[in-house]
Amino acid sequence: MQGQLLGYLLEQRIAGRLALSLVVLLVVSSIPCRGAEYATEAEIKKAIEKSKTFLLQDIGRGTNRASIGAVALLKAGVKPSDKRVKKVLDDLASRCQGDEFKPYSRHAGIYEATVYIMAFANSEPDKYKAEIQFLVDWLIKSQRADGGWEYPDEKNSADTSQSQYALLGLWEASIQGAEIDQSVFDRAVRWHLATQRKDGGFTYEPGQAGTTSSTHSMTAAGTGSLHICRMFMFPSTKDSASPFAGDSSARKKKASDRKKFGILEDPDLVEAELEKSATKSAPRRTVGGAALNASIGRSLGWLNQNFVVRNPTGWPMYYLYSLERAMALANIEEQLGNHAWYREGATHLVRSQNERGDWRGNGGPGPSTAFGLMFLTRATHKTLGRRRVRRKIGGGLLAGGRGLPDDLSSTSIEGGTVKQRKMTGPVDELLAVLEDPKNANFFQAQEALVETVILGDPKALVGKTDKLLKLASTKNDEVRRTAMWALGRSQDITVVPTLIQALSDPNLDTMVEARNALRFISKRIDGFGLPAQPSDKERERAIARWKKWYLTVRPYDEQDDLLTVEQ
Repeated sequence: MQGQLLGYLLEQRIAGRLALSLVVLLVVSSIPCRGAEYATEAEIKKAIEKSKTFLLQDIGRGTNRASIGAVALLKAGVKPSDKRVKKVLDDLASRCQGDEFKPYSRHAGIYEATVYIMAFANSEPDKYKAEIQFLVDWLIKSQRADGGWEYPDEKNSADTSQSQYALLGLWEASIQGAEIDQSVFDRAVRWHLATQRKDGGFTYEPGQAGTTSSTHSMTAAGTGSLHICRMFMFPSTKDSASPFAGDSSARKKKASDRKKFGILEDPDLVEAELEKSATKSAPRRTVGGAALNASIGRSLGWLNQNFVVRNPTGWPMYYLYSLERAMALANIEEQLGNHAWYREGATHLVRSQNERGDWRGNGGPGPSTAFGLMFLTRATHKTLGRRRVRRKIGGGLLAGGRGLPDDLSSTSIEGGTVKQRKMTGPVDELLAVLEDPKNANFFQAQEALVETVILGDPKALVGKTDKLLKLASTKNDEVRRTAMWALGRSQDITVVPTLIQALSDPNLDTMVEARNALRFISKRIDGFGLPAQPSDKERERAIARWKKWYLTVRPYDEQDDLLTVEQ
């Protein structure tokens, strides 16, 4: 099957501005198998179980490559308490003690440091917090002046594979709260932009003589690395759900046309405003968002135009492992152009798996099987914690499953959609309505308050702290949620303890609003790494770090308050 795919439109928001870049792609390869020939879910599950059985036996031999097998098993759901996995973890931890990193091979130190981080991060991260930060510091010290990474005992130019692993390790560590300066990623992007080939692909050692061709494995690696760097440097910029397929008209809509969903503002606009508000305190970037997005578009274009699952250039199993990560980071769940990348890759792995559960490839059966297992289980997708977006059932604040207002007299039907009539008035009047969640005009007042502050007067909530704190203490989820959003716009540092306390709120939407409010007040875009759907431990960790931050900035007259720092 052949055809053309035109109009890849990559929507970007950098510091609150919308930049558009157009990548024109020509699909020249064909899909290797028809839908009826794809491996079934049952076959894929069987292949996963066989590979897990093989890897559990393989890591039990205690080889110096058992660590990557342990990572694959942990990502596939094997418990860290399994005696064979625990033995590997104990061994890895013993190599991160004292002042020196002691990998099996100093030559492969970059690889080993990253795999160790992944093993710790996917087992019991709190237990291995010190080891993770130790390895992060080692990786940062190992970065070359040009921004790439190379074997520690060589003085050659940096290479794409080493750099991929280092950035992967830093990303996994950051999820667990490790501190990483943004300049690390800025330098890494500079190196990737300087070494990316004209065709959009990447090669192994771009500085080596005779290295002239882009390869599948290194282009997939480079694509994933660029995405990781962009997550840290430009958190508000995201790929569309399927950037090489489907109607792009939705991506052409102006930001002001988008509906609110999940939180009281459009999530992308929140990220853009946060990034803009933190410009003065953020490290200076030497690479612009447009250049980075263009580079990502060209590398994805190369993978699309040269897509294969069998006999790629480079290491085949390493390629599939890197491809899964690149697709997950790019938010390409099913289709890369005309290619059902996962189904084709999974079918190839199911058909080529040996009876004992392994795959053969460069590096031996252990690492090759680990790569195959991580592809089949979509390990990166799980690490990202991506979930399907809920469908909106109306406009404004009725979205996200919040239902219809009790008083339908304040609504109208337009084009089959339920809409509430606009409400206007002074902020004090809107806040008074919000004090009573049973008020028929509650949702109108909620939306009017948001629009008044965002589109009208950003200082409208200054001086309203007492009323907002009263709203924050109510039992109604929707009132508390609105109060958290408003406290973030109050420009009052003394509301921080209330917002920190709300990070423990059982209502997830209220917690998200409190998190975003803290990010606005502090100008910390990262929000200490608290995700929108955190675990209990992630909440506890973020709360402790926010408390510690507040102790350094709180007003003098609050020096004797009862806010304590959890150690």
